[in-house]
Amino acid sequence: MPIAGLGRDVPIRVSENGWATHTAQRTPAGQARALTTEILAINQDRAAENVASYELFALRDDVTGSPSSFDNFGIMTDDYAPKPMYWLYRGLILALARL
Repeated sequence: MPIAGLGRDVPIRVSENGWATHTAQRTPAGQARALTTEILAINQDRAAENVASYELFALRDDVTGSPSSFDNFGIMTDDYAPKPMYWLYRGLILALARL
């Protein structure tokens, strides 16, 4: 941000963040690990970096099982069945909101 001439007083909004589960290498368990790690890292530095908000890209998949990564970003399947990250995200929201 200093390169752009922006100081720490400018809030950072992490938005449309996610991790697709569209291949054998990008599984729901992998999504849970990746997003949990990322959310905890963002939270750890949120005060120092003036992070004002965090937004998940999608609550549910558009088309679960589609080969397109853009159809599989949800933390729930297209029929609203929770993926592992759903429960972790719920817990993270509850725990981190108390800080």
